[in-house]
Amino acid sequence: DTMFQAFRNGDIDMFGPTKAQAERLVTEEHANVLKVMLPRLTQMGFNCWTDPEDRTKPHPKSKGNPLLLNPNIRRAFDYALDKETLVKIVLNDVGVVGSSLVPTASGKWHLDAPHEYNPEKAIELLEKEGFTKLEDAVVNNRKIKVRANEQGEQLVFRMALLTVGYAWHYRDSMPFMTKWLEAVGIGLQIETMDGDALGERSTLDSQNVGNFDVYIWGWTPGYEPAYILSVLTTEQIGGRSDCLYSNPEYDELYELQLRQVNEEERLQTVYKMQEMVLQEAPYIPLYYQGDQEAFRTDKFEGFVMRRGDGTVFHNTTYLNLQLKQ
Repeated sequence: DTMFQAFRNGDIDMFGPTKAQAERLVTEEHANVLKVMLPRLTQMGFNCWTDPEDRTKPHPKSKGNPLLLNPNIRRAFDYALDKETLVKIVLNDVGVVGSSLVPTASGKWHLDAPHEYNPEKAIELLEKEGFTKLEDAVVNNRKIKVRANEQGEQLVFRMALLTVGYAWHYRDSMPFMTKWLEAVGIGLQIETMDGDALGERSTLDSQNVGNFDVYIWGWTPGYEPAYILSVLTTEQIGGRSDCLYSNPEYDELYELQLRQVNEEERLQTVYKMQEMVLQEAPYIPLYYQGDQEAFRTDKFEGFVMRRGDGTVFHNTTYLNLQLKQ
C-alpha cells in the first residue's frame, strides 16, 4: 500500500502493483499498466519418492500415500483441473495455462502441448486403476463422496498449502481445485504451512522428509531450460527436487541435452523430456504466472518493452530514460 500511494502521488515512477492495485490504476491518466510474462511456473507436485531398487514401491522413508506412485492417478488430477478458469479468475488473465515443464516465456524450448480439461477422462483413468466405487469420507470437516477400490483404499490426499504472502494465488485457486477434484472422486485434506515446513518434506536429513502427498509451489527458472529440467533429476533429490522424483531414462536425457552442441538436436531432447513429464506427471503445470508492471508517463519517456516477455524493468529502459521536455 505504501508503494501504491507513493506511485499515485508521483514520489516513485515504476513499481509492480498487485491485482487489485492494477485494476485501480488503469483508469488513472498518468499511469501505464502492463501485463508481462516472465519465465515462471506454478505446479502441483506429488510425493514420487520411490525405492531405488524398485521404482514401483515407495521409498522406505516415505510417509506419503503410495497410491500417488501411480502415474495414471496423477494424470487424472491434470484432466480434472480447469486451468483456463484459474488464469481468468485467479490471475485476472495475467498468465497462461500450464501445459509442460518449461514455461512459455522460454520461447522455442517450451513444448507446445495444450492442456485438456476433461473430467470424463479423469474418471476413466481412475476407474481403469480400480477406483470404481464411491464412498463417504470426511474431508476438511465436510462429508463428500470419494472413489475407492476393492481393497478399501480411498482417493483422499493431504494437500500442503503455503500461507506465505507470495502464495496468494495458490490459496485463491484452492476452492476451485477442490471442487473440480471432488467432482471426479478425489478429496484433498488441506494442511497449511509455511515455506520452511514444506521445504523440510524434501530435505533428506529432516525428520519430516517424505511426509507429504500433494502440494502447490513454483519456480522462476530463467529462459534457458536446463535449470527447470534439472529439478526432476535423481541427482537433485535432497537438493532442488521437491517431489523426490526419479527416472533413469529422464536422467540420461538430461545429461545428453547438456552435451548437445547442435541446437535442433538439443531442442528435440528437451521436448522428449517434457513429454516424459507429461506422461509420468510428477508435476502438473497449473499456469505460467505473469506480472503486472506500472510506470508513470508524465515525467519520463524512453520506456522499452523487452521482446518476448514485455517487461520494461530492465537495463535498456534504465539507460534509455529521459526527462520529458
